[in-house]
Amino acid sequence: MARGIAPAAAAWIWHDGAEVARAGTGRTRLDRPRPVTAGTVFDVASLTKVFASSLALRLVALGRASRSDTVAGRARLDEILSHRAGFEAWLPLFERVPPAQRGGQEARRIVIAGAEGSAPVSAPGARTLYSDLGYIALVPYLEERSQERLDRALATHVTSPLGLAATHYRPPASAGSAEDLAATEDSEKRGGVIQGQVHDDNAHAMGGISAHAGIFSTAAEVGELAAALLGSAEGSSDFLPPGLARDALVADRPGAHTLCLDSRSPEGSSAGARFGPRSVGHLGFTGCSVWIDPDARLIAVLLTNRVNPGRDNDSIRSFRPAFHDAIAEMILG
Repeated sequence: MARGIAPAAAAWIWHDGAEVARAGTGRTRLDRPRPVTAGTVFDVASLTKVFASSLALRLVALGRASRSDTVAGRARLDEILSHRAGFEAWLPLFERVPPAQRGGQEARRIVIAGAEGSAPVSAPGARTLYSDLGYIALVPYLEERSQERLDRALATHVTSPLGLAATHYRPPASAGSAEDLAATEDSEKRGGVIQGQVHDDNAHAMGGISAHAGIFSTAAEVGELAAALLGSAEGSSDFLPPGLARDALVADRPGAHTLCLDSRSPEGSSAGARFGPRSVGHLGFTGCSVWIDPDARLIAVLLTNRVNPGRDNDSIRSFRPAFHDAIAEMILG
């Protein structure tokens, strides 16, 4: 906090089958004194993709979907999940929607159509490029296969089975007042400090419900999903079949994406130097992350709102590896 990395932070640590620690510190926004606890809800940004890919894999396990299905008429499901579908990384699709219409059904249709119709940067399977657009294009497929809107499908197949009561799109009143949630950017185009609404502009135009961003959660509940994935791979959880869960956690080469997560880069990883080479994780633009070391059976979740008040603050980049090194030293010695 003193270094200005973020106004708020929450952490959850798990090791060898049990929670080790949970904590929260700071205040929900830089200009307000509302305190943060271990249970404070954060906009987890692209950690939404971990929830959405888990939903896709649950549908595969139920026989409602197949990894070889063609999505949006252009790539296989497993290619989209692992960012090998040839979609461009990002486009400001929200700009195609008049401001007064953002958040409505027509806006959602426009943003999804923009992703589906975007020019490919490569043939499917030819290269890896982390892409929001691929996950936006995934939304209609998930809704068609689940026969529910994405937020309800996630509740049916992921958050309710795991007991993740604080994890939602568009936080309900039960999450507390907006000021109880960690704020994100002070945005002139959005009318001031964003608090209780999704930070991502494309997700905001879609009404806050997308597969690339939009989830609000706590450190513990992000961690519980990670523990369910690891437990499924080990055969101690029935969240996913073991083989499917292992594919969600294992990359074919260092730095590649799995069906759910990103693998550890050989150098300069945000997981630090102490997490093992088979570690997998994910980052969120707002300042959130989750890392899993399957060999050490160690999970570390860090949620921050480093974009409050401004997105140009990138000191989280040096803090993340230091945080994970400290956790590994504490737990593993």
